[in-house]
Amino acid sequence: MLPQALKDASKLKLSDNEERNVATISVERTGDEYARLTCAGEWRNSTVPPVLGVVQAFCTAPRAARVEIDLDGIEGIDTTGAWLLRRMMNEGSRQGAAISLLGGSDTMRELINALPDKMPGPNERERVRHSLFERIFAPVGKVILELVSDLTDALHILGSAVRGAQLKL
Repeated sequence: MLPQALKDASKLKLSDNEERNVATISVERTGDEYARLTCAGEWRNSTVPPVLGVVQAFCTAPRAARVEIDLDGIEGIDTTGAWLLRRMMNEGSRQGAAISLLGGSDTMRELINALPDKMPGPNERERVRHSLFERIFAPVGKVILELVSDLTDALHILGSAVRGAQLKL
């Protein structure tokens, strides 16, 4: 989760004497034909709040026909930064723009491209709303079945030990 109480992330510090290089995006547009997004800084969970507004604006604004996202200025990235870049790519593609990534390391591009097109939601089984009776007693039933299975295994072990002792007599 991104920090919500953070008003100005430009002064984030790793320690008392080391400042973080926050994420930035500069947007260059030439009409409706071409847009270039130049990304810089560290695209990590704690340093991306300054670009969230630009990302949201990019995702909701009218799209250029061709969009290039320049990754050369990115110094470090984690999954939060990769998700934001992937979100911009998906929204642009969904609205008909040709999106291309420029620069960046192979690892960075691999991380961005490895993410799915949309956030996975809860699976179908979790969406089914069960009755109150089922929600209360299903966990109890599972525990009882596990106890019965454990007791059966313990009795098998005990029976083997007794049988082994009888054979020695």
